[in-house]
Amino acid sequence: MIPIIDNQTARRMFLDHHLLLGARSGSGKGDDLQSVIDHLGFVQVDSVNTLARAHDLILWSRRQQYRASNLPNHMKTRGAFEHWTHDASVISMQHFAMWRHKFAKDKAYMDKRWGAWRRDGFREQLDGVLRQITDEGRCSSLDVGKDEKKGSGGWWDWHPSKTA
Repeated sequence: MIPIIDNQTARRMFLDHHLLLGARSGSGKGDDLQSVIDHLGFVQVDSVNTLARAHDLILWSRRQQYRASNLPNHMKTRGAFEHWTHDASVISMQHFAMWRHKFAKDKAYMDKRWGAWRRDGFREQLDGVLRQITDEGRCSSLDVGKDEKKGSGGWWDWHPSKTA
């Protein structure tokens, strides 16, 4: 038999599950921030900054002591990783093992399609970016390909290292 609940109970369950019902206390950093990300599973990263970046609003609405610098600092502790769910997201490391299959599948797809689609030397650039991350640690697209010829600057006209 399928349980039936009324709308008010369903709303309360939804809000509670997404940490929007209870007290919003907590430091919003370190172990507390990790517990929020663990509970939610992931937080969508969004660069749109009308009021604030979406991921900062998501985390602040659950921990009012959260500040925008807390997430980048927390990412350095490797409690979460950045990847694509339906959009760019910060995903709890507790789910990392479940992503290994997707990583392998994405690599095979990228090797087949992106190598032909992107500029010459894509595979070599990818290997270079991976070496840089291995040697220097995490980096952003601003940190790679500094000597590369840039494209027109269009949204998807990435230099080879950024694509990698």
